[in-house]
Amino acid sequence: MSAFSSCDVVAGIIRDGRHHRRSLTPGAIADISTAMKRLVFVAALVLVTGTAEAQLGNVNPVALPPNSTAQPFGQDPHPFNNVAGWAPVIRIIDVPPRTAWLLVEVVQPGSLPPIVEYRTVTLPGQRITVMTTGYLYHAHWGMAPTNGVYYPTFFPQRFIPK
Repeated sequence: MSAFSSCDVVAGIIRDGRHHRRSLTPGAIADISTAMKRLVFVAALVLVTGTAEAQLGNVNPVALPPNSTAQPFGQDPHPFNNVAGWAPVIRIIDVPPRTAWLLVEVVQPGSLPPIVEYRTVTLPGQRITVMTTGYLYHAHWGMAPTNGVYYPTFFPQRFIPK
């Protein structure tokens, strides 16, 4: 062992304003015991092999959709390529509400028959999710033609492939 402790070396650097003669030399490394060198080597070896083994990857069942056949870090080129009906989201588009000039049926008071005329109608906004395999139109309200006249209609969620 060395006659100097690490505190003495640091104190020598601070006090003298220059490095101690044994602080950064091969002799300082030679003074470290063989057991300590072996311990540092084993710790470094464990860290390197531990991170390499972690990269092999165990399948995380929470990360995959139900009934998935994909194997992350396995033979698949990408973990989601073999999953039908499920794909990563590229972006979400919010379509704002807009007005349109449409032919609509206007209900008359009492027992008068309804009349058909053009009216300004506000179509509510909707959300479209762009995925790698297509477009997902979320459920929304809109106007759909029936016999040439537009009526409020509920459009259920639907997927349109690319």
